[in-house]
Amino acid sequence: PTSHAPHPTEGTTTVKTVIVLVVIWAVLSIVGFALKGLLWLGIIGIVLLLGTIVFGAVRRSGNKARNAGRTN
Repeated sequence: PTSHAPHPTEGTTTVKTVIVLVVIWAVLSIVGFALKGLLWLGIIGIVLLLGTIVFGAVRRSGNKARNAGRTN
């Protein structure tokens, strides 16, 4: 009877592959989280920009109406 022993490098190759996959997964998770965070920061920035534009337009039109009523 012949014994069927695994090749000595077979286990280390599997371990290396798993480690590489875990490292890739970790890097992609961090990058994905950062990009998702940047996306939300971008959306918040756009909303605040639009709010500032509207606020400025309302104040400017209010000042024009007050100045139009004044006589010097």
